[in-house]
Amino acid sequence: MISGFDPFQLPALLERSNPSGAVALSLSGRVIETASGPVQIQAVVLPVTWSRFDGGIVEDAYGPQFLAGPASPQMAMTISQGRTGYDIERWASSWRGGGVDGLDERALEEAPDAVAWPQTVDGAQFIETTLPFEEMVAAETGPFPVQLNNAFCYSFSEARDDEAQCVGTNDPTAPPEGSFAVSGGGGDYLSNESMYRANRLRVGLDRQDVAGGHLHVPVLDYANLAANRATNVEQTQQLILAAAAALPTPASPEPTPTASPSTTPTVA
Repeated sequence: MISGFDPFQLPALLERSNPSGAVALSLSGRVIETASGPVQIQAVVLPVTWSRFDGGIVEDAYGPQFLAGPASPQMAMTISQGRTGYDIERWASSWRGGGVDGLDERALEEAPDAVAWPQTVDGAQFIETTLPFEEMVAAETGPFPVQLNNAFCYSFSEARDDEAQCVGTNDPTAPPEGSFAVSGGGGDYLSNESMYRANRLRVGLDRQDVAGGHLHVPVLDYANLAANRATNVEQTQQLILAAAAALPTPASPEPTPTASPSTTPTVA
């Protein structure tokens, strides 16, 4: 199960695209044969709006998948556009930093709970990825570099009114106990919150058996948009398949016992 995002900031560039949404649209419903077996991909495109997130759109997308029993996914990967290469984000943050969304609205607060969906029991400030990032980094997937991004920022003030302290991309230090989230590796905007909400729900539904995390894909080169977007989509697909190949092979369903034919007459 993957999710991407709609284009946003359209007033500044009407040709604006979003490679994460392009990935979702191009892969949704596909079954891709690999050396490890077939990989089926389900996808959704999310809006870049705080209000729709408040309404539980992320949980409404991922929740039914987590509750689908034997048909539920082995992996839930939120995807958005980010920097010049691929970042597998280690930490998702609970904090919204006040950025303007596609409706010119802002939000500066902790991500609200989604009504009717279970939340992480301890109200975690940070949630850590469980994607197989080592295999994803090691796979030769395309021209853009791929890295695990350990970065995050935190505060010891619940009001976040002191100076944030930050950990860098290559620093594996975990958030200090008792600290409050200021930003995750994916920042403090809706991409970060998509990872936070999907994985808050995953943990709340006790689906630790599902790998979860976020992938930031490279921003697009608008001077060569079509070719650059196609390259972006192709490498992202290869990263998804590399992650899928690293997951445990699904167990075959146990055969349903069949009763032996009875010679006893049926009694009405």
